[in-house]
Amino acid sequence: MGHFHVDGFRVDQTTSMHLYNVLHADGRALGHVNAFGAKFLRELTRTLKIIKPEIMLMAEDHSTWQMVTESSEAGGLGFDAAWYADFDHQLCGDSGSRPETAKLIKTAGYGQEQALVMDYFSGALSGAGCHKVVYHESHDEAGNSHGSKRTIVTAVNNAPLVGETRHFAEARCRLAFGMSLLSPGTPLFLMGEEIGAQKDYRYNDFMDNREDLQGGRQGEGRQLFAFYRKLIRFRLSQPGLRSQDIDILHIHNANRVIVFQRHNHDQEFLIAASLNNRPFLSGYNIEHGLLGEGSWKEVFNSDAACYGGANAGNLGAVIPSGGGRINLVIPANGFVVLQKDE
Repeated sequence: MGHFHVDGFRVDQTTSMHLYNVLHADGRALGHVNAFGAKFLRELTRTLKIIKPEIMLMAEDHSTWQMVTESSEAGGLGFDAAWYADFDHQLCGDSGSRPETAKLIKTAGYGQEQALVMDYFSGALSGAGCHKVVYHESHDEAGNSHGSKRTIVTAVNNAPLVGETRHFAEARCRLAFGMSLLSPGTPLFLMGEEIGAQKDYRYNDFMDNREDLQGGRQGEGRQLFAFYRKLIRFRLSQPGLRSQDIDILHIHNANRVIVFQRHNHDQEFLIAASLNNRPFLSGYNIEHGLLGEGSWKEVFNSDAACYGGANAGNLGAVIPSGGGRINLVIPANGFVVLQKDE
């Protein structure tokens, strides 16, 4: 770990070790094997923490077992965080049918105007805190699973990425990353997403499909890269966006809008996001008691021209809220962030 400067480890499919073990002959559950798997994982995390106490340990775990992220001393598996696959499935959902998931980016990519189940995604967003790693793309979902593709490809249903089609694709990519980074979870993204990588991320023929990430930063992916860099820096500079506190204020499936609040004891932020194909230029009314009385300043817009957007937003204005109501311009396939004035 010291030689290679390893910050942490991600353990693949821990659920197979502590939950999924069965006898192949007849499918009988093997509780004792699952118990041994849990013991192995517990000893692994305990040992690594002894060697390097500050190490970050993540589990790709698809159970809802709370003990995955409890300390090994308390009988848990000792991981710091668990991958939150439901977040990805609700937000992007580009592999498999999964009728119970929203698949927002994939469904929007068909280019139609039907309602999106924003309320499905809101549940995943609300549950993203408390030792969860959130992501909008992973190595499994970027070309290794059946039907899976890179986000920018999924965002326009495999259409050629030229002209207006690329404009829509990048806007939806910005929204996907924004929902991850502005969630109460620990955000993660797959390399290449920051420049709009298009090729499948393959496990067995990676070299044949690799893309020029450095060149993409100065070339076609430069504006998306600028967005990633700016939003990451923005989140790092704002403690209120790194807390685990979130309140969903508004969901509208037909309008494809979700509005939520992020906060800590010193800061309050309002995030209004839309996958509607047209901006709400005349303003969008939001009503919720938590808005209270006060004023909100727009501090980030995913649709800014410097990111390749159309500049539909509130132009950094200070917008009043009164009686639990506020009216905001929300861009097409984008989001705005407002901070409550002191």
